Amino acid sequence: VAVLLLLVLDLGRPDRFYNFMLFWNPHSPLFEVSWCILLYTGVLVLETSPFFLERLRWRWAGKVMRIVAFIMLPVAILGVTLSTLHQSTLGTLYLNMPYRLHALWYTPLLPLMFFTSAVMAGLSMGAIAYWVAGRVVHKPVQPRVIFGLARIAAVVGLFYLALKLGEVIIAGDIGLALAPTHYAALWWFELLVCVALPAALILLPGKTLQRTGIGLALIIFGVLMNRFDATMFAQILPPGASYSPSLIEWLSTAGILAAAALAWILGVRFLPIFETGEADHHATTE
Repeated sequence: VAVLLLLVLDLGRPDRFYNFMLFWNPHSPLFEVSWCILLYTGVLVLETSPFFLERLRWRWAGKVMRIVAFIMLPVAILGVTLSTLHQSTLGTLYLNMPYRLHALWYTPLLPLMFFTSAVMAGLSMGAIAYWVAGRVVHKPVQPRVIFGLARIAAVVGLFYLALKLGEVIIAGDIGLALAPTHYAALWWFELLVCVALPAALILLPGKTLQRTGIGLALIIFGVLMNRFDATMFAQILPPGASYSPSLIEWLSTAGILAAAALAWILGVRFLPIFETGEADHHATTE
């Protein structure tokens, strides 16, 4: 929902957010991104509906929960497919600017790289959210869940690292990576501090929850940094041109993210998130 609101703000004319539903432009990457985010929001509503329905305790809630349980598998498959599509298409957006995006970031593999990095961030965020949720409701968490998600995120990160390095070497741009420029510094920081270091923290023997948490946080920071680099810092601007987000842009983004965090905390605290199996029990007995 937060992403949908941010997308509406980014349109510049929020009052015309529905235009992509009425006037189709299948040649535009943003058309696919908009539809995927809208449909994915609907998928998330269906996936989380049992928690709300269980709290309602209405007579018809059990029937609705049985229907939701019946369609949950295809809905989950649809959700994974939609997130795959729009994450890779976000990378497609930058294929339109081969002379504006620095060569260390520009590559025909951008859709694959955006998708791979999104998988890293999603797994890392899921592990951290699980740990924080346990702290919020004072419930014990299972370390094997966090370690398992972190291990997969680290392995995906190593694949991403090999993909980035291999692409630069094959494209003949390794000289740009070794040049004393801020572009090279940003690129190496992304790979070493936000991919290689987290993988070492997570995969090397003797790991702890604290060390794994640092690695997961670095992965999330690295993916955010990659998006900022592609959007702002790695853009080659004409001489004399500059851009930085206005205060209104920063405040509106921070406000939506803060509201999303508050909604998440309230949901974890007041909905039966950790009461595994209870929703299914009510759905089958009512």
